[in-house]
Amino acid sequence: MRRPARIAVASVATVAALYVAAGLTVPWLVDADRFRPRVEARLTEALGHKVSLARMRLSLWAGLALVAEGLEVKGSQAAETGSGVSFAASRVSVRPAILSLLLGDVRLRSVSLLEGAILAGEKVLASGLSANVRLGRTEGGSPRLVGDARGSLRAAPGAPEFRAAFDATVLPDRLRLASLHAESGASRVAASGDVDGFATGRLRLFLRGTAEIGRTRVEGTLAGEGLAGDRPELEFHLTSPLVDFDEMARLSGIRRGETGAAAVLSALFPTSFAAEPVPRRGFLFRAACRGTIEAAKGRLAGLEMTDLRARLDIESEAARFEDATFALYGGRCHGTLVLDLGSPGAPFRLDARLEGVDADRLLTSIDPSRKGSIHGVGSFTLDVGGDAAGGSVAGSIRGSARAELKDGRLPTVGILKQVAQILELAGGRGIGRDETPFDHVSASFDVHEGRGDTKDLEFRSADLDLDGRGSVGFDGALGLDVIASFSRRASGDLVRETPQLKFRLDPGGRLTMPLKIRGDFKAPSVQLDLDRVLREGLERSAGDRGRKGFLKRLLGGN
Repeated sequence: MRRPARIAVASVATVAALYVAAGLTVPWLVDADRFRPRVEARLTEALGHKVSLARMRLSLWAGLALVAEGLEVKGSQAAETGSGVSFAASRVSVRPAILSLLLGDVRLRSVSLLEGAILAGEKVLASGLSANVRLGRTEGGSPRLVGDARGSLRAAPGAPEFRAAFDATVLPDRLRLASLHAESGASRVAASGDVDGFATGRLRLFLRGTAEIGRTRVEGTLAGEGLAGDRPELEFHLTSPLVDFDEMARLSGIRRGETGAAAVLSALFPTSFAAEPVPRRGFLFRAACRGTIEAAKGRLAGLEMTDLRARLDIESEAARFEDATFALYGGRCHGTLVLDLGSPGAPFRLDARLEGVDADRLLTSIDPSRKGSIHGVGSFTLDVGGDAAGGSVAGSIRGSARAELKDGRLPTVGILKQVAQILELAGGRGIGRDETPFDHVSASFDVHEGRGDTKDLEFRSADLDLDGRGSVGFDGALGLDVIASFSRRASGDLVRETPQLKFRLDPGGRLTMPLKIRGDFKAPSVQLDLDRVLREGLERSAGDRGRKGFLKRLLGGN
């Protein structure tokens, strides 16, 4: 190695050795703790609250810094009664202006904190906090704090991790946020506003800004009072171009892996209700929350909603979505959902009415495999309740429902295709190979144990009427017993083709036939109710030719 290089290496090594030696010896030679009262005074002035530090030492490892293995910040009420808001950290590092420090004065440039916690009395609001804050002053002379922080928000359900950047001004008992940008999981918030009440422990806030999770973006205001107390109160007013409930549930990890109608229930009542009950002393149980939300578009379990408006009210452990209204596939839905989080099973009540909806688009959204299976204008009414935290939400539902379809048509598949085979023998009208127009279909249901029982099923079309009773399962299972009544013209054609059917004509000249509909929506099975045919035929023939004559008429022959 050449002599200049050796000199350079030796110089660097000497400087490094001196730095290491200084880092090891200076903290022991310099009494940094004598600066502690002035550091406490400067931090108290900057934060507006009493600051207490543990014994201080000097550190040179990452630049000149005064380090204390403990910090406490308390409002006046916290200091006097222990009930206000306080902050504690296990380690704090302050960086002073070097020249001022050499002259015996302390002017702080920045503060770094590790393992911090925010408390309200004995309640932990946030923990695991670390922060880096630059200290300055506004043009008006007020302390200014600019920095970033991260930690766990213990006051929120699930204690989510967060990170934030902020620019704030400290005013008497008030923190004015010029900007706040925070992230937690897939959520992002940008806001500005005020937080006050530190001295009394009656924390209040008013924020205006935006919040995002995935494609969903809302903007508006959030006001809160008594946030650190036993009864926090929140009020919000939010608007959004799009609220994608499906994506929010997916990003939050609370969506069941279900499809079809079950997905709608899963969207309303996430699996986490059953798997992770909310602690009874958690924020949701203590908070009184109310507000409104308006969205140009919404998405829930595949349903595409528009012009969404709703009012949320959480009070005494019950969440109420009241006056909810939205447009859906040409129709409009109005309803109220009440969810009691404080009772075993988290019981709910849903009261809703959907009117004027395009049935094909609605059914396709719930189950894409059913696209094109029904056309018409539908109206649906629900008055049901159940348990949101049970193993099967669908199985717990009880109540009443009604469905009506008007001015529609059915492709000639399944049930209608099988009935059509009878009419086609006589060239029956109204039920063709491609579709069956109908005037209306309606039924009222008694909902329980995963199915709906009906006693007033009614189907009306030009050549065929169906009336009956039975059950329809949430899984699509069918168990219906109906009377098929053909029009007088179709009945005449059928009887001319098959005279044996004449005994099934009613006094009005209409052919009636009892049918059993089984299977499910995707593969229905229609069978002649032979037991009923025999029973009714025997009754009609009892005063005529008896059983032998009836069987001859039914089966043909002389």
